[in-house]
Amino acid sequence: MVTLASAYQEAKTKLKESSSESPALDARLLVLAAANVTDVELIADSGRELNSSEVDLLNDYIEQRLSGRPVSKILGFREFYGLEFSVSDDVLDPRPDTEVLVEAALDYVSSDTKMICELGVGSGCVLTTLLKNTAESVRGVGSDVSEKALKLTRKNLEDHDVTSRADVFASDWLQSHTEQYDIIVSNPPYIVKSEIESLNESVRLYDPILALDGGADGLDAYKIIFSQVKKVIHPQSVILFEIGQGQEQDIERIATNNGFALIRFFEDLSGRIRVLAFQAKKDD
Repeated sequence: MVTLASAYQEAKTKLKESSSESPALDARLLVLAAANVTDVELIADSGRELNSSEVDLLNDYIEQRLSGRPVSKILGFREFYGLEFSVSDDVLDPRPDTEVLVEAALDYVSSDTKMICELGVGSGCVLTTLLKNTAESVRGVGSDVSEKALKLTRKNLEDHDVTSRADVFASDWLQSHTEQYDIIVSNPPYIVKSEIESLNESVRLYDPILALDGGADGLDAYKIIFSQVKKVIHPQSVILFEIGQGQEQDIERIATNNGFALIRFFEDLSGRIRVLAFQAKKDD
């Protein structure tokens, strides 16, 4: 007999022997999904027996996780900023560190904010979260070069009831943009191309290379965006980027060369600089 309690313990034991960095959490999430129960039910009804279909499904989930597939990609959803988002192999897996980008952008939202833009929307978790945490009068624009990512973004916008406030379209960075934005956010690819093969397999094999590969120095996207962005901003506009570790000086140099000034940086919980905020230089 396989109960909720025994299924959880067995799953945790198997995942401890794998490369999972959080076997207990992974095991809990997989059991909850396979048995279609809540956290409360897992504890209060731990002796409940799983039927054969639930056991088979759980075993399949565990095998996928043992192969390196992230839990979010197995289950098709991921929590971000307290909200649940659909994800797939076509988009970057939303990560807690990117919540710093959301917090940073919200710091610049005021009663004058009318338009927020996200470049490279992926799953749409950042744009959707910003719209969920701003006034109804604020509109969002999101773009991505991937049509599959745009399809997922539209689903997440719809699931969180903000579709009416958003416009999502295909664009190679700012190429197809024509409006002016008050706040622009982006978590562009910033991994150095030569380092991709050394990434954890859960990232290297299950996140799209397009969302990881930042070119020879990891800075390709920043160079392109800074060269294009002046056409869609006004003097008070703020541009916020998530960045890779140790990239702040290089990105500030790129910004300076394109007429922008660093106005603030934001750290993650580990104290690492995670987000940079820029404005156009006042003397340009």
